[in-house]
Amino acid sequence: MDRRKKKNSSSINECLEKGPNMVELIPTIVNKFRLRKFGITADIEKAFLQIGLQEKDRPFLRFLWWENGDKEKTKIYQHKRVVFGITSSPFLLGVTLEYHLKQVSRHLQLTAQKLLESFYVDNCLTSVDNAEDIERFMLESKEILSLAKFNLHGWVYTSVSEAEKGTLLEEEKKVPVLGLIWKPDKDTISVNWEENSKINEIPVTKRKILSAVHRIFDPIGFTCPVTLEPKILLQEYAYLRTFPNSDLSLHVFCDASKAAYASCVFLRTEVGGAITCQLVQARARVASIKPITIPRLELLACTIGSRLINTTKIDLGLENVPIYCWSDSVNALYWIKRKENWGTFVNNRVQEIRRLTNPEDWKHTPGILNPADLPSRGCGVVELIASLWWEGSSWLNKPREEWPLSEACPDRAIIDSERKRTVASTINHEPKEMDYISEISSFKKIIRVTAWIYRFYHNLRKQRNDRDFGELITQETDAAERKVLKIVQKQSFSNDTKSLVSQMQTLVDSEGIIRIKSKIIMRKDVESIRYPIVLPSRHPIVTKLIIQKHIELYHAGVQTVMSVLRENYWILKKQKNCQRVLSECIICKKDSLLDLSHNT
Repeated sequence: MDRRKKKNSSSINECLEKGPNMVELIPTIVNKFRLRKFGITADIEKAFLQIGLQEKDRPFLRFLWWENGDKEKTKIYQHKRVVFGITSSPFLLGVTLEYHLKQVSRHLQLTAQKLLESFYVDNCLTSVDNAEDIERFMLESKEILSLAKFNLHGWVYTSVSEAEKGTLLEEEKKVPVLGLIWKPDKDTISVNWEENSKINEIPVTKRKILSAVHRIFDPIGFTCPVTLEPKILLQEYAYLRTFPNSDLSLHVFCDASKAAYASCVFLRTEVGGAITCQLVQARARVASIKPITIPRLELLACTIGSRLINTTKIDLGLENVPIYCWSDSVNALYWIKRKENWGTFVNNRVQEIRRLTNPEDWKHTPGILNPADLPSRGCGVVELIASLWWEGSSWLNKPREEWPLSEACPDRAIIDSERKRTVASTINHEPKEMDYISEISSFKKIIRVTAWIYRFYHNLRKQRNDRDFGELITQETDAAERKVLKIVQKQSFSNDTKSLVSQMQTLVDSEGIIRIKSKIIMRKDVESIRYPIVLPSRHPIVTKLIIQKHIELYHAGVQTVMSVLRENYWILKKQKNCQRVLSECIICKKDSLLDLSHNT
């Protein structure tokens, strides 16, 4: 059973701790095996199965079994022993051996210590100085391990006499020793090189070199001078991102017309100098009914081409083969290769293309040599059979040095038209002219209309759930009044008037409104009393303000109106201005005439 398999969750090997890396022990064990005159090897019979599992751990090793091969009748079993293939099994065997080897009696401690330093998983490798020690080591080792129910068998040792060289090991001239080859009759160790004979075959490709280098297992470094050169070669070509005589490569071609856009993928294979190219997959899309430029359609073709080449290399398991992306549109290639601030349409497609492919893999091909031209405009069956559709352009069957090198300049007008435009817009929070004011009769109504306008403006900038509804509140009307009076100041105070006002003790508040410092600024009154707003003497809104206060005070006289206005406003020439405005009050005139008639 494969303990690495998983479905909808992690495999059992992914959930277990592996323990220390035991491969690092191989050079140490091999060196001790070579240290003395006579080498000895053996292994433990069914070593993992000699170790029992605790009851609580057994359910993790359950499996289904078909009874008599009948899939309808399944039974559930679980292992009671440590099994081969579990990532922690070598570690469990190692600590079990260590525990038992440390429990031996005194007269066996030397042999037990030798065994402790000689095991790699279930393989025992050691060496002794003379032939007598071979027999003693074998007997004592069996005695020690038998106490733990481990059977050490498969003994092989260096030939002691000429007779043994001719009979004992006549059928076993080569013994595998931790990936190396040991010849007991000659007592020599060698690296298994026979399997790498194909390295001399032509052509030499990256895949063959990788296979040859990784197939050589040499833990003690005997062959490192030989294996170093191909490793350097692989590193150099990985740095250059090229490799001579690569046997596989994927090519995607993209093209578009007014009616459609398409892409197609070809697999190019080079074996023994023979080059073949075959169509793997293709896609075609009908262009949108809405008018769209040819360069944009070419970019759409590159987009589906990048998707197609990405899925193809994954499906075929060719993630590491060279990829070439071809288009006959210099404008689309310019957009893909350049990191600039493009418009939304181009930017979205370019980002996807750059995510799925490397921009450096995109190259230009002349339009007449582009096989994707066929699906982008359509054709009949006869033309399709006779076309370059099935095997790609003829130059794909040539060496890379003979591939077309096309240099073309993009259309600057098209490129510039797709750059993202930056628009600077400013919103004037205060209208330059308040034409609606002249049509409103009262100051109170001016303030309310202005407050509604600003509420509408602020609601436009808010989310629907955060907008203000209902009647106006005091804060809104007060803010609207300040806005109106600020505009009155801007309209009325010329440079000369500003210089006149500057002679007074004035200041400009955080809202840009000019206020005057009164004589009671040290009092703890509201700001409007300590710093009244400066207003001109003659302005339609100021006139309507005076009339509004006059009406609110039931047509009081000049002194009363001036006293109330002074609490919030500092009107230039206020007494003369109030006298002028109040003298024009129709109701006051009627009352004065009635009083005059009564007196007469």
